[in-house]
Amino acid sequence: MFERLDLSGVALWIDPCCGIHTFFMRFSIDAIFLSRDLRVVRLCPNLRPNRLGVFCLDASSVLECEAGFIARNNIALGQTLDLLTDVSPRPDRSAGTFPFRLLIAAVSLFYAAVALF
Repeated sequence: MFERLDLSGVALWIDPCCGIHTFFMRFSIDAIFLSRDLRVVRLCPNLRPNRLGVFCLDASSVLECEAGFIARNNIALGQTLDLLTDVSPRPDRSAGTFPFRLLIAAVSLFYAAVALF
């Protein structure tokens, strides 16, 4: 987290996840929010370091990539991505996770509001 890394060609897939931040990062990133079936539901290119989070309640996971990845690979909303990973397939989750994600987003926004005042 506090090191300078060469991230060319590498991405971090965070699952489950519906929101991210760039605190303590030293470089910009691209974020691709994905639905359960790996369909792109939100694109956030060039997120600068030390910024409060971006949330997408329709997302079930996020792919964090090096800045410029979205533009170079012509990623668009609605596309379905094929991810090549070394991890086992994720378990099927029930549809009851939405209230929990909404709670996390509300708590995060509360902390953001407190930090601003």
